[in-house]
Amino acid sequence: MTDLGYCDGSSQPNGSITTYTGKSINLFSPHPDEVCMADIVAALPHRNRYNGQTIWPYSVCTHSCTIFDYVYQVDPAPTLNKLAWALMHDATEAYLPDIPRPYKHAIPIFGEHEDRLMAVIAEKYHMTPECPDIVKYADKHIGRREAYELFPTPPAWVEDYDDIGTDVPRWDVDESRRQFHKRLQAVFGPDVLTK
Repeated sequence: MTDLGYCDGSSQPNGSITTYTGKSINLFSPHPDEVCMADIVAALPHRNRYNGQTIWPYSVCTHSCTIFDYVYQVDPAPTLNKLAWALMHDATEAYLPDIPRPYKHAIPIFGEHEDRLMAVIAEKYHMTPECPDIVKYADKHIGRREAYELFPTPPAWVEDYDDIGTDVPRWDVDESRRQFHKRLQAVFGPDVLTK
């Protein structure tokens, strides 16, 4: 694995996990200083969407790049905030698991923790507290195209979504990380991994 650099470490209190860079993040009470872009970039290429029940591994990282590309192409004047949210809308999954939607709704406390962590990430990277509508739309409706390309037989729920006409790239872990990092640099600057 490519060395992604390290952020300043901290001690590991109860309720914390250790990250790629050796930092600790308290999942019950996260703080912006515990969030590190190098940890996000290290983790998301290894997190697969759809609980891994796909024809090929399709990472959260690749999905985020797809949302970024959609926003960049469709929005006539995409702001840095919209592009940041496109890349980071699932950044919590660097620290928390991606729980399938039906089960996630049965565990409301998980959603509360996920929302709290996302608010900390948004604060850390100077993003608005609320995800922009275009990112929400793309994140929801990309499911149709992903389902047609990732499942042997597309599930019936695809008919509930718009076809937003976005390609679903087939990247391995390293390519997904490289593409994600390239887009992060465009939004957050060349030293993004130190943030």
